Amino acid sequence: MDEEKIKNLLVKFLNSQQYDKWNSPRRERYQYNHSWISEITSISDDQLKVKFIEYYNGGEGRQSLNKIWRDRIIRDAVKFRSMLVYLLDETVPLQERFSNVTSSDGAKHIEGVGRALASAFLMDLNPQEYCIWNSKTEMGFSVIEWDLPYESSDNEGTKYVKVLEQLNRLREIGAELKINFDDVDFFLHWISAEDEGKKAVEATTSENGVESGLIETGVYFEAPEEKFVQKIIENNFDSVFGPLNLQLYEGDPEQSGAQFSTPAGTIDFLAIDKATSNFVVIELKVGKIGDSVVGQILRYVGYVKEYLAKDKEVKGLILAEDIDEKSAYALKLLPFVEFRKYKLNIQIA
Repeated sequence: MDEEKIKNLLVKFLNSQQYDKWNSPRRERYQYNHSWISEITSISDDQLKVKFIEYYNGGEGRQSLNKIWRDRIIRDAVKFRSMLVYLLDETVPLQERFSNVTSSDGAKHIEGVGRALASAFLMDLNPQEYCIWNSKTEMGFSVIEWDLPYESSDNEGTKYVKVLEQLNRLREIGAELKINFDDVDFFLHWISAEDEGKKAVEATTSENGVESGLIETGVYFEAPEEKFVQKIIENNFDSVFGPLNLQLYEGDPEQSGAQFSTPAGTIDFLAIDKATSNFVVIELKVGKIGDSVVGQILRYVGYVKEYLAKDKEVKGLILAEDIDEKSAYALKLLPFVEFRKYKLNIQIA
């Protein structure tokens, strides 16, 4: 995507309903968190635990962290404080401290602390110098058609430094808008995960360049049905998928298996077979599915196989109310992808 279109998107973002709604709360949370993070050496262990749990649970309106790791991270407050003080010590090169905190073999690593949490602490220290780096960041890069700036062989610190350089390009493109890295993080989330942002991207990149009335008026309507069903299934996952012996994936400290974000898109549910530990990618649709869903789940299966599965198998499961004939033929050639119908049942006693 050329810089003029990206700048156009940045302007739309700053005038969006989402920005208008969440900008002030995000700034207030930044001020609150900056205060206690800056005083990390002077607060008590008990205060530190309270502040961290509050910070982790909320995600500060910016990200959702996998709560299964929360208590493990803060179990040893002395060790946690030492880790955080080191991470925020700007006399140490950024590449070195980020790697030592987030790499599994790092000198200051605590299990459960990954790039999303570490970079969030850094951004709350100074949003002019640091930005959050998580799966939404990389999804945002994909939306604006930017390649990932690092090699898979780079260590975590090198990757973060390169990501910051890439993110700074966005600030330079919108220099007159005077955005900081908190705005950049919000923007990338907006274009990759919010319907309002997705519609703005679609209008900006359309061939005729003509924006729809929805974009012009700022009115956005979202069909609630699929998200409604997703939430019901998430809240009752064990009951729904118990007969299939599946459980939600819990291997990523930075997010749960529900609405699992990847550069290939957001997986509705990433699950694990309890008996084999094989991965199951679950894609949920309302109504009848078509060819596009088959391609979508193949992307997700490919990503999981490449980056998460290691020696485990990866299967796909499409849930919908029905399937068209062409898609059914396609699935006959994909033995690792299964289609199942679902029905919602409401009973009045």
